[in-house]
Amino acid sequence: GAMPRNSAGLCPSDADEEVVVSDGGFHAECFSQQAWLGVRGKPGVLSGAYQYEVELKRDCLMRVGWSAASGRRALGTDSCSFAYGGTAMKSSGGRFEPYGEVHEGKVGAIVSCLLDRRHLQKQTISFCLNGRQLGVAFKLPTWLADVPLFPAICGREDWSVDFRCHELAYLQLGYRGIGDATPGDVVGAVLDEHVSASSAAFSAAPVATSRELRHFDVPDENILAFRSQGDEVIDMIALRSWLADEQEGEEFHLEVADSGHVAIVAVCTHRIARGILAAPPPHLEVLARRDFGEVAEELVSLRQPRKKATTDRVARRFIAGALQEDTTLTREQLQQIRQPGKPAAAAVGGGVESQPSSSSPRRPPGSAAPPPAPPMPEDDGGGGAARRAPAAPPMPPMGRDGEVAEEEGVGCGAGCS
Repeated sequence: GAMPRNSAGLCPSDADEEVVVSDGGFHAECFSQQAWLGVRGKPGVLSGAYQYEVELKRDCLMRVGWSAASGRRALGTDSCSFAYGGTAMKSSGGRFEPYGEVHEGKVGAIVSCLLDRRHLQKQTISFCLNGRQLGVAFKLPTWLADVPLFPAICGREDWSVDFRCHELAYLQLGYRGIGDATPGDVVGAVLDEHVSASSAAFSAAPVATSRELRHFDVPDENILAFRSQGDEVIDMIALRSWLADEQEGEEFHLEVADSGHVAIVAVCTHRIARGILAAPPPHLEVLARRDFGEVAEELVSLRQPRKKATTDRVARRFIAGALQEDTTLTREQLQQIRQPGKPAAAAVGGGVESQPSSSSPRRPPGSAAPPPAPPMPEDDGGGGAARRAPAAPPMPPMGRDGEVAEEEGVGCGAGCS
């Protein structure tokens, strides 16, 4: 069945302060000197093909369209919203491009806002002006599949419009008014969970490098597993071809388990991963990292760098630099503290066996042969003049390695305090 009639309309609780919503959510107006104030409506569309209409009741400049829950009410100025404006421009992410016809100042003009989410990989937004189709304005990426899009309007300074989602003047073939939506296709007013889903989808997506992809040294959101159904092994040639088409030239790295039933992939951004999860390849199950089984986890662990060991080595160098002037410790003990993988307590106690090294000595000539040299670069031969000045109390003074240790410590910053 369809939604109750009072479940659709503009939401007074999701409007800018100077926007007044009336007539049960079917009229909105604004009297302001501020540019671009707006309001979002309900329901939010997840699937199906739906439309609503906006009729201009005053000489005004409007933008109409669709917005995710985390989008700004100034429609089209962020990547979370998609708008068609009165100056015959479409906009999303603050990017404006020519589209459609001018409707600025045309009192009585009716703009239809259409959203087609019937097919995961062919989702579109289009518009009509007084029933004339203006064509597809936006093609939506598959990584938006679980993000509901809500009707949204905004205007510059003074404006007044009617909002219609039932008994539309220009109902398009294959579409329904959002007021008559099937409950399974839509969600109600904006909730915290919708804001979270929207924020996650639209969050910054830095692109991983080739080296990071090869070593699966990327965020968990960028790593997926594929699992075959039944006894069939994964067709790796077909899967690689499908991924190449899906990512439109972006890099990825694919590995398969010896059994041939499980494969893992590292992709460039979390948005690509979201799209694959929403629309998986045929005959394969796709798993997010949190749902990995033992085989997939083992594949990842064999490829990923040992981040814990790296952190331990940095910490040991930093500690050794701080203790360099401690007269109770021998040179050999300091060297042993620096060696990654050796417990510091054992090193201080002298229970760790050292190997000879051909590195140049840290102390003046004539002292005993040095134990293993630290895995750190030496000074450029400036002797004592190359050392840093002692740090102010209560910190211990830093020696030659202090410069390197301090540089390693920069990575901690305020987050380590």
